[in-house]
Amino acid sequence: MRNLCQHPEFVSRVSTSAFALALALLTGCGNSGSGGRAAVSGTRSATHAAVSHIDAASARTFLDENSEALLLDVRNPKEWKSKYPAAPGAMTIPLPELHKHVGELAAWKDKPIFTVCHSGSRSLTAAEMLADSGFRDVRSIDGGMVAWKMVENLTAQ
Repeated sequence: MRNLCQHPEFVSRVSTSAFALALALLTGCGNSGSGGRAAVSGTRSATHAAVSHIDAASARTFLDENSEALLLDVRNPKEWKSKYPAAPGAMTIPLPELHKHVGELAAWKDKPIFTVCHSGSRSLTAAEMLADSGFRDVRSIDGGMVAWKMVENLTAQ
């Protein structure tokens, strides 16, 4: 019997499949189980009609192509200095302090705002807070900075 691990095509397919599975699992973090969604999914509830979900790859592409959009990192300062530092150009406001800084974000009331945290839960809370404050286009990045960094590593290869 042949050892399939010695065949580059087999190893490549297995590696690609494993990575795709890992990315799919990561981008689902912090969500309420709406599997199989597109890159940007619908709203979470009627109360938060302005909030949508977006995967990290689509968010990065959108932010690269739209200078008026804002990336808002709602992690705490210690996390910004971790292995997942804040993305270049991101505004950093910890979630517990966001309510005090809503006025500073007024310029983005009608512009896209992407919220990000470590894995997606706090960013959804932040997105809902902003939507409740009248922001019209708020998107929570599924998988947070973990997924963001995976996409960054992929594009660097």
